[in-house]
Amino acid sequence: MAAEARDTIGPVVACVSGGPSDEPVLVEAARLARALGAPYVIPIHVVDTSILPGPPDSLEGRVALQSLRARALEVLEAAKSTLEGLGVDSIAVAREGQPCREIADFAEKAEPSALVLGASDHGGQLGGTVSCVLGRYRGTMLVVKPRAATI
Repeated sequence: MAAEARDTIGPVVACVSGGPSDEPVLVEAARLARALGAPYVIPIHVVDTSILPGPPDSLEGRVALQSLRARALEVLEAAKSTLEGLGVDSIAVAREGQPCREIADFAEKAEPSALVLGASDHGGQLGGTVSCVLGRYRGTMLVVKPRAATI
């Protein structure tokens, strides 16, 4: 269903990685949720299974996957805490797979009011995940630049 035809405002989806872009992404997601009247923010973290040192069913793969899953829970708990501090309700989501595909597929199904991602600082160019999601997702996206370092 197209966003224009919906009767209700969907949530805002905020992509978090555990990196420096998380805070600005969450702040912008909270700002958007309040401005749009969205019911909540969905912080999403994707466990990138392509970086496993072996197949997921190998000993090395299982150990690495267990560690990545634990890190995902930490990242999502931190995101929920940040959103709570900003006065916004949230429902955290963890996915596994290729980040671009998982983010775009989740957003298509969730029909959010907006999808918020952090841009990596690659000399003014978008990172691979953001570029890929831009090519796959048809909805509204906000790409948040990293904050400048303060002296």
